[in-house]
Amino acid sequence: MKIDVTTQVSDSLRRLGTDAPAIVAQAIQQGLRASGEVVTAEAKRQVYLGHPEHLKGDTGRLRQSIQWEVRGNETHVGSSVVYAAIHEFGGKTRARVIEARRGKALRFMGRGGEVIFRRRVNHPGSQIPARPYLRTALRDTLSEVQRVFAMMLKRGLTR
Repeated sequence: MKIDVTTQVSDSLRRLGTDAPAIVAQAIQQGLRASGEVVTAEAKRQVYLGHPEHLKGDTGRLRQSIQWEVRGNETHVGSSVVYAAIHEFGGKTRARVIEARRGKALRFMGRGGEVIFRRRVNHPGSQIPARPYLRTALRDTLSEVQRVFAMMLKRGLTR
């Protein structure tokens, strides 16, 4: 008795055998880009939520400066503004002299509530508490980032 068995391989499975490296590489790049967008949006939301409580004189500059870019097989999310790191990690600012620029004097309130005018003051530096927005954004979007990567890979393999 003779039995013939015929195996038929689907086109997507056949393609996987020859195109898998390219498909996976493309899915990774798409996942990196999509993840950059997800984490950046959440980081901007975190900065926005944190500002009313912590940051006086919010101009939106930090929030607007948060961007992402793909470098090789990594997505980098961050900000180029000088004070971004101190808000993320906290720290102490250096002591410095502050001088009036536009007006003739600086105006501020003294300890007794009186108004004081000075041409220059010696600022002792400030202790800035950590207000993590990037690390919090990554933590809060981790499951979404994993879902995005799985979706991109599945989409690539089922084309």
